[in-house]
Formats: sequence, structure tokens, C-alpha cells
Amino acid sequence: GLGDVYKRQNLGTSVIERNLYIELAKVHLDDQTTYQKLPSDPLTLTTAHINQTLDQLLKASLLNKKQVQRLTPSRNSTPGTFYILPKLHKGTLESRPIISNVNHPTKKISQFLHQTMLSTAESAKSYIKNSVDLTHHLKTITTTPSMFIITADIKSLYTLIPNDEGIQKVVEEMKGKTKIPPKALETLLTLVLKNNIFQLGKDNYIQTSGTAMGTIMAPTYANVYLKNKEEQVLLNPTLNPYSNNIKLFKRYIDDIKIVYDNHDNSMVEFIKLLKKAYEPLELTLKIGKQNQVFLDTEVSLGLSKISTQLYIKPLQNKTYIPPSSQHPTHMLKNIIFNDLLRANRLCSEPEQRNKHELNIISKALKAGYDKKTLINERNKARKKASTPTPSNPNSNPCSVESRTILTLTYNNESTQRLAAATKELWQATANPGQQLMIAYKTHDNVKQLTIRSKLYTDR
Repeated sequence: GLGDVYKRQNLGTSVIERNLYIELAKVHLDDQTTYQKLPSDPLTLTTAHINQTLDQLLKASLLNKKQVQRLTPSRNSTPGTFYILPKLHKGTLESRPIISNVNHPTKKISQFLHQTMLSTAESAKSYIKNSVDLTHHLKTITTTPSMFIITADIKSLYTLIPNDEGIQKVVEEMKGKTKIPPKALETLLTLVLKNNIFQLGKDNYIQTSGTAMGTIMAPTYANVYLKNKEEQVLLNPTLNPYSNNIKLFKRYIDDIKIVYDNHDNSMVEFIKLLKKAYEPLELTLKIGKQNQVFLDTEVSLGLSKISTQLYIKPLQNKTYIPPSSQHPTHMLKNIIFNDLLRANRLCSEPEQRNKHELNIISKALKAGYDKKTLINERNKARKKASTPTPSNPNSNPCSVESRTILTLTYNNESTQRLAAATKELWQATANPGQQLMIAYKTHDNVKQLTIRSKLYTDR
């Protein structure tokens, strides 16, 4: 029953009764402000429209022939596939709508726009790479009794970005940062946003508002849009009278973390300004000093510094793949090592780090790992976490430029012998600093076989 799934799931693969799955999907698709049901398959007309528009950009010399060829839809294009990801950690059963972009006629354009906008998105003043990056910023803050933590979440970010405003803001933000003419950029954004056709089973739909999770450019597009809105007012000292009170302002897509010094009792007015800056998007706010959750990190204000620790969702009951599995041995150990490293990097206090380490090691022992191996992985994680990250990416010995990857068939005795012999030869002949990495191909797994919604609706 659903109750068993709800209680026992591991925030990974979940099993939901077919009719309930369709019912959860329809909750989204019945929203006529975002989705419109179509009477027939729109693929042919949509593809023709995209091709015609690209041809017009070529004739107007806004794109060159090579660019148009790169962006032209593939002959085997298909409408997107709608599916949902259940949010089983919520108090009520909710879901997140995804539209798979794998063979979509706008896929190539979306990929191109993502690459075009990426560096601009990552240059935002509010940008953070991950939760570890956040902890580095928090360590630089000396706290005072008047400080508060503001955690904000942007409601339904992707689907609620107005298309016209989104396009206008992104084109404005990208001026001078790309060789693509503004008119061409505007047209390409329009093609992706206003031709998002998809199917659920045999029913055809088009998304009429916002962008979709599943199209490649979605996070980058949203980040550039929000960068423009934030830096016009919120992070502009000339227009924000409370800018000196902001000790930290960081955002990870739709999650915002602010450390605000309320020494002048201005926080109420700042919150009004904050909400107005993001209009027409809506914010859900939580304000406090202790146990404020952001991504997988719990943040609290101390007397002189900000403390952090790893946050684990209440329903999470992680288990480890047993060492008897046929997975490569190094892969199994790396899963545990990375969990230990994450705990070390996110926990600022030794007692919290020790608690999470003990929890990880206890679960690994139950899975069948020996204690000596686990203690060794723990010590390696502690050492790596205490080593400063190079500020110069070129100094990283494992950077993309210095790596050569050997891809082998999924792990067996033959490939293990080949990998060992190749490494030995590599070490004897390769240039200093040039790294060899061994990668293994994987076979289809349960997730790959069950993730597409067609499996739920057509069979």
C-alpha cells in the first residue's frame, strides 16, 4: 500500500499505484494557466515552425549556416515525455513535474542556450556552487546578537517565470556577454519556451507559461533571469538602503539564504523590498537564528560565528550496497568515503561530525563492510576535508585538461587485469601530472527502466 511506500522509502526509487500516479500528474496538467491540452500530435507543425524560424535567422544574417545546422531538430525528434517525481518527504503527498527533453525538437537549441548563458549565470553575485561553497562563505562572518538568518524559497520557479518578462530580462542581462545578436537570442529563447510540446500517454499538451524542468537550459535561464532581478535592486547599494545590513546573500536556483544584521530594526522593510524585487514570483520565508535548513545544511547563529552541520531529511533511511556486490570495489568504497567527506565538510563542530560519521559507519557495518576499511575511509575523508581547495583551477591535478579516461566494459576479472596493466604502463611513461582515470560502462538499471511516464500509462 501507499502507506508502506510513504514510510519506508529511501528517497530513491519508489513504487506508486498506477491510477494514483496519473492522478498526481493530472494535478499539474489540469492547471490551464501553465498547460494546454492539444487535439492532435503537434510534432510535425512544431518542427516545421522551428526550421522555418531558423531559416529566417540565417537569411537575416543573425545566425550563420554552421549555427543553424547545429540547431536544426533531429529527424528522429519526438515530443517531450511528461512524468512526475513524488515528494515523499513532504507532509502531504506532492509531486514535481518533469518534461523529458531527450529527443525534443528544441533540444539542440536548449543545449546551445545553456552553453551561451552558463558563464553569465555563474557570475551572479548570489551564485554558489553547492552547500560546501556556502559553508566557506559562512565561515567569513562574525556574528552579532542582532543578526538573523532568512531562508527563502521561490514558489514553482520554472513554471511561474512569465515568458515575455523572462526573455526580456535574459536578453538584457546577456548584452555584451555573447556574440549572439540580441534579436537572435530572443528568437531562440522564444522557440524553446513557446514550443514545449509533450505527451502523457496518448494525450498531447503544450506548456504555455514558464520553462520546464527537463529542458537543458531551464536552470541556467532561471539563474540569469534572477541575476538580473537581484542585481538591479537587492544587490545594488545605490538602490537598496539596507545593503550594508546584508552580510550574506546566496542563492542556489530557487533557494535563498540571507544573513541579515537587524541592528537598526529595518528587517521588516527589507523583507518588503525582498518580496517586491522578485515579483511576480512568490517567496516562502522562514526567519530565525537556529536550525535553518538550506539544501543539505543546517545553519545556526552562534555567539561569534555561524555553525553548520549536515542535514538529513527525516524520512531518509540510507542503506549501502553490500561489499559482496559485483560493483567495482573502489566504487563501493567511494560511496562511503564521499558520505564521510560530506559530513566532514558540512559539520563545523567536531561533535556533530563525529555523530554523522558514527551513523555512516554503523550502517556500513550492517551492510557487511569490515571495521578496518571503514576507519581507513573515515581518516582519508578527514584528511581531504582539512586540505584547502586550490583557488586556481589549473592547479588541480585532476582537472579535465590533465585527465585521460579509459572506459572499459562493466567490471570483471579481465577488465581488472587490463586496468592494472594499463595503470602500470601509464605510470612508467606518462608526463608528470597527467592523470589516468578508469571508467566502467554500466548496464540498464531499475531507475532507467522505470523513469519514463510511458511505462505507467501505455502498458
